[in-house]
Amino acid sequence: MRLDECIKRIDRYLNSDDYTPRLVNFLNISDLAEFMEKFSVGNNDILSVASYTAKDENPKLDDFWSILSRASRNVFVTEMSTQLKLQGERVLTRELINFADQTFDVHVVVICYQCEQFLQFTDSRANRLVYFVDGNQSCLPEIIFTLPQLPQIPGTIVVDGIENIAATVEKMDGGKFYVKSSKHKSSYPFSLLYIVEESKAFDALCNVDRATEGLDIGYGTEEQWAYALSEVTKVGLWGELIDHQFSVSTNLSLIASSWKSFSKNKRWLYFIGLKLYGAGDNWCLNEAIKKSDTIEMFLRNIYRSILSIEPETLTFWEKYDERKSIITSFGISEGEVIDYLQMLKSKKEKALYYLTDGSKREKEYIFELLAQYTDKFSRDEIYRALFHIYPDLYDYLQPYRFKNETMFKYFEDYKFQKVVNKIFPEFRKIVEEQAIERNFISWLPPRSEKVESLNKANARLYFVDAMGVEYLSFILARCKDMDLMADIQICCCELPSITKLNKEFLEQFTDIAPDVKRLDDIKHYGEESFDYRHTKLPVHLIRELEIIREVLSDIRDRLASGSIDRAYIIADHGASRLAVINEHENQWEMASKGEHSGRCCPKNETDVQSEYALDINDFWVLANYDRFRGGRKASVEVHGGATLEEVTVPIIEFTYVTEKIEVSINSKLPIKISFRKKAELQLFSKTKLGGVAVCVSGKRLENCYYDAEFQGNNLYLVQMPDIKNAGDYNMVVYSNNIEVANLQFSVKKEGSSERSLL
Repeated sequence: MRLDECIKRIDRYLNSDDYTPRLVNFLNISDLAEFMEKFSVGNNDILSVASYTAKDENPKLDDFWSILSRASRNVFVTEMSTQLKLQGERVLTRELINFADQTFDVHVVVICYQCEQFLQFTDSRANRLVYFVDGNQSCLPEIIFTLPQLPQIPGTIVVDGIENIAATVEKMDGGKFYVKSSKHKSSYPFSLLYIVEESKAFDALCNVDRATEGLDIGYGTEEQWAYALSEVTKVGLWGELIDHQFSVSTNLSLIASSWKSFSKNKRWLYFIGLKLYGAGDNWCLNEAIKKSDTIEMFLRNIYRSILSIEPETLTFWEKYDERKSIITSFGISEGEVIDYLQMLKSKKEKALYYLTDGSKREKEYIFELLAQYTDKFSRDEIYRALFHIYPDLYDYLQPYRFKNETMFKYFEDYKFQKVVNKIFPEFRKIVEEQAIERNFISWLPPRSEKVESLNKANARLYFVDAMGVEYLSFILARCKDMDLMADIQICCCELPSITKLNKEFLEQFTDIAPDVKRLDDIKHYGEESFDYRHTKLPVHLIRELEIIREVLSDIRDRLASGSIDRAYIIADHGASRLAVINEHENQWEMASKGEHSGRCCPKNETDVQSEYALDINDFWVLANYDRFRGGRKASVEVHGGATLEEVTVPIIEFTYVTEKIEVSINSKLPIKISFRKKAELQLFSKTKLGGVAVCVSGKRLENCYYDAEFQGNNLYLVQMPDIKNAGDYNMVVYSNNIEVANLQFSVKKEGSSERSLL
């Protein structure tokens, strides 16, 4: 029947004495809405599903029948048929038949929606109670179940609770809507309505942005996907979110340096962003993200990324630096370092190339490998590797240019043996020769002699206990980084090389920094777990270099602030690592026990003097690597003896570089040489320099050092007698062993004509 006819029939029914219910079926939402508008007035009560249903539950039909039995006015039952469709055909048909069999005390009209096939009763008497309204059929919408905690997607229709489904279905012509419910699709296996389920945030994200389908749900937890859904829905798409969060989406490597400041959720979003958009041309991040299914594995694969590249590969160090930069940006993970070191064991000696100085464990492993595989590498190979993997240790091992050639070679070799934890036979021979010849007495002036002439006006003294000259190369490298100039004097301490005999210089300074005894404490007592009884490796050097850097940083800060004009580092004595690893007692028995780990011994007239011992200040002082009996074995390093590393000490004066140092060649180029005329040139510096020297390399000449003669007016004369050939040369200029300029010059033989190249 037509809608208007149906309305007339219901009007007549409501005014009749017939109290059997009427069932009216509608095919579309517009007829239904018009019908309900007509009768939602006067003495008519509207009984919707939500009025007798608990929150997010199915209708309780007992409650429904109870309400009807107490009704006192006309009742229009709405949404019942649609809600029952969720429970299937059997339940829907049963309840519709129940209506047809009932008689009430009031008029009851049951609104049915698209239930034609379920209202064909076998009892013809019941069929007269059913009114079918003709019309075009509306499309049923798609129902999407989603969890209550998931955020609403902008632009979508969302209802809260299962009890509101029917009301929404009966107002929509097609489309879809979301139902926030704890129920699942599986709760309605016989549903006559089309249900899909988004019980996970990931599923919802797939509907919001199809790019999500390129991801795997295993990339995150449910909480992480819910967070992503919340954020994506605020801006629209993944691309907009990544760009909003990181201000870049096409090359996420650009923002890697900010990783430490990211929240936990933002780090995960960065991981997902890399999965979606990659890291531009960053090899390390792209390699790691490609192999990772979780953010935890992503971090692990960053560490492992370099393992697939052989050290001989042309791009190895480029990729190495890229990986190191990413790890530095992300921060060291001790757990990943441990895992990485386990993986490195398969590399054997090549493992050295895969380490960095980013963590204490890795630096310790560097020392372990150097000790284990010393014979597998040349010294130059070790230096080249350390230049990349542990720059501080590389700087420490660089030779310091002593003017005495023996000392130059001695300390270069000493430092290398300290690092690789070995004493080479040829070096032991030199030590024993010097123990007898004792040339240092003539080579080195007493420290007290040099301290007296120092400019102490507005100066601060840093007394660094047990800091010998082995650290000078490292100190000069840090000076270059910190804009410090260093003027170094090499001296000899008092013997025995113990602190109580070597503190006389303290009295000459008024501004004295607190004693820097941390080096001495490490050497003496194995502080910070460096005890030789626990580890035979020289890993204490890691902390020693850090301590010296800290001292230099304090000096730099005070000089830069202008609170002092200059600073001095003065050591009481040096120390020997090789005397510890030598582990050999002197064969001579002395009347007194050895002191200071056996490096010296109180003298007694009954003693037989060792050829390697000096008789000085009522002590026998050993100048080789033996120790007197009775002394406690050293923990890490030792002093008290008279080896070069124990007795040679520096006095270092530091000033701050307030302006850029500019050095130029003041001679006419090319320089002309002849049989009688040797090569020389004049340098000019805008700033007056001290201790000027140069290193020249060029045609048939490699790393020749020459001291420059100061000529006044910031001019310096460099004579280079070793240059015999015409050609181009490179000159590195040093001031007190700190590189200040790199220059080029050419040489021409006097009287010769230019050879045509044509």
